[in-house]
Amino acid sequence: MSEKYFQLSRNFAMRGWRDLEYNLQHQPSGRVFYLPKSAADAIFLAFNGIPVNSPAMLPLHRQVLTALVENGLGVFSAEFSAPEEFQKYRKAECNCTQSIHWSITGRCNMQCRHCYLDAPDALYGEMSLEEGIRIMDQMVDANICCVSITGGEPLVRPDWWQFIAALQERRLHIETIYTNGLLVTEKWIEMFQALYPHKVLFSLSFDGIGCHDWLRGRVGMEARTIEAIKSLTAHGFLIEIETPIFKDNLDKLPATCELLTNLGIRNWKLSPMIESKAWEKYSAEHSAAAEEIIKASVALLEKFEELNRP
Repeated sequence: MSEKYFQLSRNFAMRGWRDLEYNLQHQPSGRVFYLPKSAADAIFLAFNGIPVNSPAMLPLHRQVLTALVENGLGVFSAEFSAPEEFQKYRKAECNCTQSIHWSITGRCNMQCRHCYLDAPDALYGEMSLEEGIRIMDQMVDANICCVSITGGEPLVRPDWWQFIAALQERRLHIETIYTNGLLVTEKWIEMFQALYPHKVLFSLSFDGIGCHDWLRGRVGMEARTIEAIKSLTAHGFLIEIETPIFKDNLDKLPATCELLTNLGIRNWKLSPMIESKAWEKYSAEHSAAAEEIIKASVALLEKFEELNRP
C-alpha cells in the first residue's frame, strides 16, 4: 500500500492559549476552531511526517484527518510536505483574542460635527511607527492574526505604507479599514493592492443625500465619498456603509437607500447619532426623537421592499 500524508491548508495554523489549549486558527480571519487533544495529536503526527496509513496513526487519528480534508482544511498527498514555520504549534501565555480593533491615529482630515474623538483637533495625537511596530509584535506574541484599522482617519498617517508593510511582514491580516474615503484614489488603490494583495472590507461613512457635507464639515465631501465607493467597488473590494441617523437625514433615507443600491452596496448600517461632546452644540436642533426614527424606518422598509432588498 502506498503511503498517504496529510497537509494542513496554508490558511490555517496550530495555536494555543491559556484558556484554549489546542486550536486551528484561520489566518485571514482570526477565527479559532477548538481541537480536542486527540485531534491535535493527529495533526502533530502528520506534521512530523507520519503517514496516515502508518500503524502509529490510530483509527481516531485517521478519522480526524479525513474529516479535516472533507471540510476543506487540508489535503491528502502521496508525498510528505513539512508544514510552514508559521503553521507549527505556538502557545501564547494569555487568553484567546481573535482580533483587534485598532485606532492607529487620533488625527483626521475632516471636521465632523459629531466626532467623539475630537479628531479634528488631534486630541489623542498619533503613535510613532516604532510604537506601532512594538504593539504589532505584542499581537504576534498573543497569537492574534487579524486587525481592523480605524482612527481618526487612518490614511492620514504619513507612514501609512510603512505601517501596512509592517503588518504584512508579521502576517497580521487586515480585516476592515474604516475610512472617510477622502484619500482613496485610483492611484492609492493601485498602491494598496500592490503592497497588500488580499481582500479587505472597507467601511465608509455616508450621512445621506444632501446631508454628508454638513455633518462632515467640508464642502464637496459627498461627491468625493461616492467616487471612492465607485472606485473601490470597481476593484472588487467589499464595502459597508455606516450612516448616523439625525433629524436632517430622516426623509433622505429612502433616496439614500436607492443610491447605495445602485452603487452595489449590500451592507448598510444605520445607528442613532452618538451624543458626543462635539455634538452637544447641535443636539437640540438636529437630534431625532425615537418617534421620528420609527416613522422614518417604516418609510425606509417600504423602499427596501420596492427595491427587492433582503
